[in-house]
Amino acid sequence: MFELRSVRGVVALGIAWMALAACADAAAQGGAIEAAATEELPPAVFAARRAKLVAELGADAVAVLSAPPSCVRNADNDYPYRTGSDFWYLTGFPEEGAVAVVETRDGKAHCTLFVPPRSPGQEMWTGRRLGAAGAKALAEEVVELDRRGNVGAKLKELLHGKKRVLGQFERNDARRTAVKAALDAGIDVDEVELRNAVGRLRRVKGPEELALLQRSIDHTCEALRQAMRSCRPGMHEYELQAVIEYCFKALGSPRVGFDSIVGSGRNSVILHYMSNREAIPAGKTIVCDVGAEYGFYSADVTRTLPSDGKFTPECAAVYRSVLASQKAGIAAAKPGATLRAIEAAARKELVARLVEEGVVAKGQENLGASLLPHGTCYWLGLDTHDECFYDGKLAPGMVTTVEPGCYIPAGTAGVAEKFWDIGVRIEDDVLITEEGCVVLSTGAPREIAEIEALMAEGSEFPRLEPAAKPTAEPPEK
Repeated sequence: MFELRSVRGVVALGIAWMALAACADAAAQGGAIEAAATEELPPAVFAARRAKLVAELGADAVAVLSAPPSCVRNADNDYPYRTGSDFWYLTGFPEEGAVAVVETRDGKAHCTLFVPPRSPGQEMWTGRRLGAAGAKALAEEVVELDRRGNVGAKLKELLHGKKRVLGQFERNDARRTAVKAALDAGIDVDEVELRNAVGRLRRVKGPEELALLQRSIDHTCEALRQAMRSCRPGMHEYELQAVIEYCFKALGSPRVGFDSIVGSGRNSVILHYMSNREAIPAGKTIVCDVGAEYGFYSADVTRTLPSDGKFTPECAAVYRSVLASQKAGIAAAKPGATLRAIEAAARKELVARLVEEGVVAKGQENLGASLLPHGTCYWLGLDTHDECFYDGKLAPGMVTTVEPGCYIPAGTAGVAEKFWDIGVRIEDDVLITEEGCVVLSTGAPREIAEIEALMAEGSEFPRLEPAAKPTAEPPEK
């Protein structure tokens, strides 16, 4: 059923670590990265990242990171757990309750990883834990927490005499309190410098990261292709969401990178519409902003579909304007440029095309600019919006989205009523290379003719009949 489309210019990538160097060369030469064979990374990857971190922070610094706590959904139900991106980036340890202390020792990076103990009773309910033995390869030293999760005297020993302590606690107030209690008198924790330092490291992706990111993007593109085949008026937005997220799971992604956005008609002009509950109207657009996560790396790809399988003239006019805008932005993505330069190019082209297409009148350029109310570029990686804290020049290995849009709510003054409730967003994931850039998400069509042709193919996904509506009458006995 699935036809996971390979990207052009792929290079061979084996499971062996030595093959990753070849991926780095290929990325620099403008080739896309082949999907990783596994979502697990060797411990050497995390050790190398910690070495870079201590080199940047200096030998006098000690970094303390906590995994975030679990989050209650309701009553005794928690949301599925996903550890913090920075914590994963440096340790590769996926479970809650962990603490990592990273420092320079004997001139080298040294990580002491505190992990929850194994518990046969709890594991019977919630699944197996790694424990100290399972985490042994991930750090230079692994310490098992006590049954209550306390870090104990070991943390106080590690922090004794340290004058420069950097922390990142991921909303874990209990850990913050415990760390501060372990410090020598008069010492406080800097909670800004460490996050910024890790963000600088995450900004440039290694070959192993690009391989995992490409896999998540491939899953997302295939899901969008299946959504195009499945879409038809009268469906509900959640049915299209179900197709997309089924594909994620069926292809091996354990979760979404963010809540799926499937907004049709009047909902297509809501930037982060996530309820996805309404019936898809005829003659309108559907904005599908989705991303699979694989190996902790998240894709973020948006395609806009015509609800009938063919764009109306009005929808096509807006779509062509946004597509031209995106192409201008991607053309500006190259080493030495900035995200602001990409956005400026995209915005300029959008306004010009909206006038050319007759969506806004000449002389109403400010109105055209207001129809794009969000930024067009965001860093991408472990997070949908990677926290890289950087507005400088682009360099090879950086990955950004390019995602212009145009949103025309009903009642928009200065725009003809025939364009109302048309929303369009087109988003691709772009790798900066030595030569310029490579679009990693070409597997999902974005040209009007390609989208319409794929939608005409139809789908093998069955449409289920909804259950009968509930009634106030008691059931018959």
